[in-house]
Amino acid sequence: MARMKSGVRSVGFAAAAIGAALMWLYATSSLWTPHLSSQTILPTIVSIMIDIPHAQLARTMAGAIAVALTTVVGFRLFRTTGAFLAVWLSLFGFLALYFTSPNRPADLVYQAHRADFRQLATLAASGDLPDKTAYGNTLSLRLRYMSTTGRVNWVNGALFVPRRVVFPDNSAGFWYVPKGSPVGKDMFGTQCSAPVHLDTHWWACGMTS
Repeated sequence: MARMKSGVRSVGFAAAAIGAALMWLYATSSLWTPHLSSQTILPTIVSIMIDIPHAQLARTMAGAIAVALTTVVGFRLFRTTGAFLAVWLSLFGFLALYFTSPNRPADLVYQAHRADFRQLATLAASGDLPDKTAYGNTLSLRLRYMSTTGRVNWVNGALFVPRRVVFPDNSAGFWYVPKGSPVGKDMFGTQCSAPVHLDTHWWACGMTS
């Protein structure tokens, strides 16, 4: 019985340690992924988790979980003193990430999901995303991660993929523009200015570059 309990504790400790490592890895992902030589070496699901519009909030939550798990691991290793040191070091790291962790630059997001952006462009050009309502067109489940609203919007002949919607003047996103550029186009109350050209018809506006 004692051996069984010891085995359960060991499994629990290992799970907490692995969980803490994974949570810290995800919480810091926006810091280390830009330095990868090629975004194609990231599995698609990992890249999507890093690039979803609300990824910064998700990374913050992962950091909070990492703090809790690190505290558990510290307590198991060094009892009270270890838990005390672990919680303070973890909180310091968590706050540092919260204040310094940036969103992934627009060009890296585009590179990582180029195929999906091209699919959106194909759908737009073929008329499969008709301009029906002011609320926009709901994307398929496969592509819904690309937009913070799960929709895309037509604005004066250009397709807007919202990544951040903050009223009245802090929205941002990607633009598919068949002709010209998105300068001056409306992004939920924000006028697009100084857009970044990503590809033939794709631009980013209001995002890091």
